Amino acid sequence: YHAKNLLIQDNGVMPIDWSISYLSPHLGDLYCLITEAHAWSNLSREEMVSAYLEVTDLQIDHLNWQLQIGGLCWLIKTLRWLVYGGTDIIPGSETWIPNLLKDVEILYQEIV
Repeated sequence: YHAKNLLIQDNGVMPIDWSISYLSPHLGDLYCLITEAHAWSNLSREEMVSAYLEVTDLQIDHLNWQLQIGGLCWLIKTLRWLVYGGTDIIPGSETWIPNLLKDVEILYQEIV
């Protein structure tokens, strides 16, 4: 989840992000959570995946598949948004496109 989509409530955290939930309800969010946490912390992707596996009943292969497919969904959705007007809304966002395409290629290679 992106930090902007988390609501702290009582003793827990509630995810809120319904505007695009039809595309990848949890797969893309998990990819974004791990990617952003890695970018902003000293934790490796493997450490975060391991922590996630401790609180779920998923097998590592299934979780990796979810991360790959979720990442592709999120990246494609983001690229589509940028190409169809997002770059007009956020000045300079066209510079994100090469890195997003690189991430698509990496995930694609992991899947095939």
